[in-house]
Amino acid sequence: MSNNINLIKSFLNYSADKSKVINQNIANINSPDYKRRDIDFGSYLQKSLNSTSELKNSNQIVQSTNKPSVDENIFIEDRGVNIEEEMAELAKNTINFKFAAKRISGYYKNIQSVIRSGGR
Repeated sequence: MSNNINLIKSFLNYSADKSKVINQNIANINSPDYKRRDIDFGSYLQKSLNSTSELKNSNQIVQSTNKPSVDENIFIEDRGVNIEEEMAELAKNTINFKFAAKRISGYYKNIQSVIRSGGR
């Protein structure tokens, strides 16, 4: 289950960072020569999972913030910002974030329940 939680945590971090990038796009919609930015999910996830496994393999304490830098995962598209697309992406991303947060919350509530019941 630990691998699943690490995957969900990585997805939660990705969703939070994607929200920042979408909001940056919306904030710069009227800026001349501004190009739309986005985050590549695949490379973000791979870097996040690699950093988690590197820490485990080197016997270091695994911290909860094993996330890659947002800047290294951003790519710039060769087009401007479309507000309808950004708002749709923001809505989709919000749903994804809530899903991941709910899954992690449920996982820790189950652990808390087991601890309170004395492992029975």
